[in-house]
Amino acid sequence: MKTLKTSFVLTRTVAVLASVLGLLLLLTVTDSYSRGEVHFLLVSIGIINGLCGIAGGALLFFFKEEGRILLKYQYYSALLYVFYYGLINNQLISPALFLLVIFSFLFFLSRLDIIKSMIKDNVSWLDGKYIKFDWVTKIFFLVFLLFFTLIWSFKWEEYLGLFNTPRGEGLPFYSENNSFPKIQVLVEGGYIYDYTDYKLIDYDFTENLPWEIEMLDPRIGLDGEIVIAMNDPQLKVSIESSSTQTVRVRILNSLSNSFFYINGRESEFKKSPVAEYWEKESIDNENLITSVQSSSYFFTDKGYWRDIKVEKGKKYTISTAREFSERDETTFYVMSDLHSGYSTYIPEVKKTLKEKPDFIIWNGDIVNWGYPTEYMIASSIAKSLPVGIYTTIGNHDVWNDGGKMYDKYFGPRYYSFVLRDTLYVFLDTSGSVIGTVQMDWLERLLEEAIQKNIIVFSHMSPVNTVTGLFDESNQIDEELRHTMYSKAESEYLMELMKKHNVSAFISGHSHVMGEYLIGGTNYISSGALGGSVDSGSEVGYLKCTMKEKIDCEKIIVVSKDDIAAKKFGNYLYAGKVFGIPFLINNSLRISATFIWIALLDIFLFRIIRKSWKR
Repeated sequence: MKTLKTSFVLTRTVAVLASVLGLLLLLTVTDSYSRGEVHFLLVSIGIINGLCGIAGGALLFFFKEEGRILLKYQYYSALLYVFYYGLINNQLISPALFLLVIFSFLFFLSRLDIIKSMIKDNVSWLDGKYIKFDWVTKIFFLVFLLFFTLIWSFKWEEYLGLFNTPRGEGLPFYSENNSFPKIQVLVEGGYIYDYTDYKLIDYDFTENLPWEIEMLDPRIGLDGEIVIAMNDPQLKVSIESSSTQTVRVRILNSLSNSFFYINGRESEFKKSPVAEYWEKESIDNENLITSVQSSSYFFTDKGYWRDIKVEKGKKYTISTAREFSERDETTFYVMSDLHSGYSTYIPEVKKTLKEKPDFIIWNGDIVNWGYPTEYMIASSIAKSLPVGIYTTIGNHDVWNDGGKMYDKYFGPRYYSFVLRDTLYVFLDTSGSVIGTVQMDWLERLLEEAIQKNIIVFSHMSPVNTVTGLFDESNQIDEELRHTMYSKAESEYLMELMKKHNVSAFISGHSHVMGEYLIGGTNYISSGALGGSVDSGSEVGYLKCTMKEKIDCEKIIVVSKDDIAAKKFGNYLYAGKVFGIPFLINNSLRISATFIWIALLDIFLFRIIRKSWKR
């Protein structure tokens, strides 16, 4: 009798605790939800955990086996919750670990025989003799497999609009007369990043940001906003309107010390405070890495902005000019193969800002999988920096149809600009080739060039920068080659470089830091800044100075020897770099799969209980 009473009390105590913990977790997931898409899986698993705890506790309170099954999934979801929490947070995860200890304790208590004894119809579907595959069971399994296939056959996250993307499509023009803005915009030296109709969206600008940067100026009295991203130090924007309205014009990615003009007259554009966030010494790298992945950071004002009253039928021209420092040299950094390795490259980006470079180049493989959330984070970082970021597209950037995301977030895939007396050219080798259209454009550009120096940037190089040879090695995957794939095209490209006295051809992709002089052109590779597991690779980047000629200094973050000595740690880091974007991008599918497996478990239990009673 005493044992029965103890079992009774213990069972109901576990049931109540599980329900209370589930309810508490449900109340806390709202904070994670406010942090944006990166935390969506955390929110989903938290909700699953809470519901399993509440429902499982209630069923266990009445001594139902389904309650123990749900508590099992409360525990499994807690494991997943803590695992993912640890991946995306770069700070202490003590609270999450404490929760896991409690959930583990409840789970193991629910497995004890003293609690099992309180449940009359406790059976296991793992014992095959209890499963009777009648037509109902067969239909259920068929439905389960079909639903499972359906879950993973579509990109539900994108289809349901989980990931917000800019609406400008990376195009140099915008024209709309039926809704806001009723204006036509043409951009030279940049592209339309986004546009917004304030009359259709109810904004809340009162929320305090977690890192103490508040948004400037509510959009009171505004009709809408046009956001323009620069990919040239010289910008020209032409605006014409079919009606009189007040428009906020925001300029992203401008160089420091830039001046803005409207119709030839200098005009003040206000600076968004987020750029200063990168320069605060009080913010350490761990907090910085965590912050840039939050929705608060995604949607915080960036760049320079001004409200302009655009009158009907009148043309407005916005342009920029750069004030050069007393030095007659251009300083820039080249960073390649970032691969969404935030914990490696973000501290280095912050470090370079102290040198106040003219600009920074991200030379391809900016993201790892080509997923929308990776582009959201990378673009948000680039657009918030107090220095211009110029990019090329790499082979990883186009994985999973990521080229469309690149176009939206970073604009044209090949372009050029002139700064001081140097022509900077950016190529698209994401498909490992140049192609006829781009090659024709490049030839015309070089033929017409009058600048003293020419520097070309491309993710892939036409030649191995260590050996000086074309890479003809047999690889499991051609993307493992250190050069572009077509030898004929590579040789033709190198002839163009020689013919037009190109000073340097700077690439990434190979994950090594090499330099080889061929035909008067220096072929340089910048290593990888997203981390590497290959002992022959170098994690680093370049600091380049352009004066009479280009000079690039290698900055080693992790040497070949260090990579070779820390293989296990490197593999763990690579798992994180590959794993986090996958988990984020498949948040809905992972959550739906978890729920579906739990339902399968309960359904099978009910089948075998029915068979057991027979």
